[in-house]
Amino acid sequence: MDAEIRQKRARLVRHLTVQIHDSEAKCPPLAAMWIAILTGVTAAQIEEGGLSATVSMKSENLAPVDINMSPFFWDNSPQWLGLDPEQAMEMLCPEGENADWRAKPDTDGYISVRSIRKMLDVYAETGAVKWPSRKDVAGSWESVCEEYGIQWAAWKAGPIKGWREPGTERIAIVKFREGQKAPLAEFNLAEQFSDLAGYEVYVTNLERIDDRYREAELRKAERFYGRLQ
Repeated sequence: MDAEIRQKRARLVRHLTVQIHDSEAKCPPLAAMWIAILTGVTAAQIEEGGLSATVSMKSENLAPVDINMSPFFWDNSPQWLGLDPEQAMEMLCPEGENADWRAKPDTDGYISVRSIRKMLDVYAETGAVKWPSRKDVAGSWESVCEEYGIQWAAWKAGPIKGWREPGTERIAIVKFREGQKAPLAEFNLAEQFSDLAGYEVYVTNLERIDDRYREAELRKAERFYGRLQ
């Protein structure tokens, strides 16, 4: 496949995956990626006048939970993505039986938005399918918090009131020690937290949460470092 076409399609899948995952449907990331690929393939079929392929699926009354069983998906996706059969299996069924498109964060088989983004970036640049490895992660929560002068940090599973990055899978609420917050600290901290967690983490400062909602948000959070004084 032409490198320019591959990069364009990888960017499309990456963008659509985040949008689908971030939608009201709350679609798990791996399923969102499959739907994004289906969207791209179907659009290409329509553009090329091959719409009949989209209505000739062998499965009747196909439901979202059966997306991995769709013959149309398996027959057309590898060709559209420029993958050989081995690469297709590696991209569409990462880690074989260990990957589960229905899995939730912190459960076995969960494939994160972050992992999908990184895999698609490598695919766009090189044409190779390479998923990020958890074995390469170094460091600890304690060392990162100490490095950035964090007094207290907590997880929040759902979207916090106010703006956040699209595709965020966790919110980290942090409180910096007095005089410790440096320029770009929250951005760099989010990168470090995301590497440790294996999924996309958005960092917000405790003081940034509106006073009206702070207590309610903190009740829903799970503390993982330090003491809130």
